[in-house]
Amino acid sequence: WYNSGSTRELGGFGVGQRIAVGAAADIPVGGNKLVTVGTKDVEVFNVNGEFFAIDDLCPHLGASLSGGH
Repeated sequence: WYNSGSTRELGGFGVGQRIAVGAAADIPVGGNKLVTVGTKDVEVFNVNGEFFAIDDLCPHLGASLSGGH
């Protein structure tokens, strides 16, 4: 799922809205996974069983965060 407190729009989906993007078992504790929500790439993280997501685009350089840049 994707959940954010931001007020921006993500690919036509309302931000702060939960969106199914896969099974929780697909991301082990401490892991992360790149998913596409609408037209946006989003990185989902499993932190001690809680899931968090951020836009995969670096706001400063425009590079992919999941790519390690």
